[in-house]
This record gives sequence, structure tokens and C-alpha cells, in this order.
Amino acid sequence: DDPAAVRSPLRDALAAAGKPAETALIAALAGGASSTAAAAALVLGALKSAEGAKAIVRAMQRGTVPLRAGVHALAQIGSPTALPTVLELFDDPDPTTRKEAIRAAASLLDPAQVDGRAVDPASAALRDASTPIDEKIELVRLLGRTGAPRAEAVLLPLVSAKPPALRLAVIEALGSLRAPAVTTAQTPSKQAQPAFSPLATALLAALDDESAEVRLGAAMSL
Repeated sequence: DDPAAVRSPLRDALAAAGKPAETALIAALAGGASSTAAAAALVLGALKSAEGAKAIVRAMQRGTVPLRAGVHALAQIGSPTALPTVLELFDDPDPTTRKEAIRAAASLLDPAQVDGRAVDPASAALRDASTPIDEKIELVRLLGRTGAPRAEAVLLPLVSAKPPALRLAVIEALGSLRAPAVTTAQTPSKQAQPAFSPLATALLAALDDESAEVRLGAAMSL
């Protein structure tokens, strides 16, 4: 089997076999580094095997399963317990592995469930001057999917960033956070008055942007 191929008759057949194939596939992960182990991981991903996720993580740590194949399989399984393993690859020297890890991390997060585990690794990668712009865009989207209010401090300084694609991603990510749009402020008379939060203020300002796409993104985020 060629694990690099998008589709494979062999993998399709094993996935169609379902649960009976799971034990043999997990056993295949224990062998030496080979296309067999990589293909086994991909099939376990297609089967969304929870037990397979644990075995894939162990095989990745041993070097039996190539990182790209392992991360792709973990994303298919969708188990949040695999997130720490995926986050460790954000600084991998191979750009294709990093991109696969960022996409996998995003798929393992549900914006409706606040999960701040990805905030620090994503923030560190964004601060790295060597991070390509396409990866920064994916990292920003990932921060939005965390739903974590503390991601706001990472995103707000980028709300006027260039290129426009990055700015639009920031605006959309801000709309996904579980952060208040209105806060209370003390007036000179010491009465609490409602006030827009920094997040809402940034989005309101973007409603006057010259780009129609940015204006629409800001409106939908609000």
C-alpha cells in the first residue's frame, strides 16, 4: 500500500471490514517503520477507533508510524485526548507535518466547548518570525476554535494585520471566542455603565473597513 495515496482499495476493504479488522490493525502498528504501519494507522482513523488512537500515539512516539500519517489518522478519529500529541508538532521542522498538525488540532476542537490547551502553542508559533503566513492564518483560525477567552489577548494585536487574508481570519476567530462583548465601566459619578469590550470595539471598527469582505466578516463575528 502507498500511504501517500488519497485512496487505496486495500484500505477501503479493511475499513469496510469494520471492527473485526481493528485488532489486526493495532498489531500492525507494533512492527518496524513501514508503509504497512502507516496504512494501518490510516484505516484505524477511517474506523474512528478509540483504542486505535492510543496505539497510534505510541507508534508515533516510537517512530513506527510517520508523523503525517499518524496525525491525519488522529484527526479522523476525533478524540480530544490526542490533542497534546498533535500540539507537540507545531514546531516540527517539516512544514508539511506542521500544517497537518494545525489542521488536526482544529478538527479536534469544538468552539462550543472551551478548550484552551492549544492557546499557548499556537501563540508561540504566531510570534515566531519564521512562521509562513499561510500557517499563521491556520493558527489564527485554530485560536478561534478553542473558544477560550484568553485567546483574545493573542488575536487583538493582529486585528489590523496584513495581508487582508490574515486580518479576515483574525476577525472571524474573534467571533468564535467565549468572551463578553459588553463590560461595565465606572463613570465619574461612580455608577456602573455598560461599555463595549476591546473585542467588540475592534470588530465595530472593522465595520468601516474599505474591504467589503472584512466588513461582512466583522458583522458576522459581532
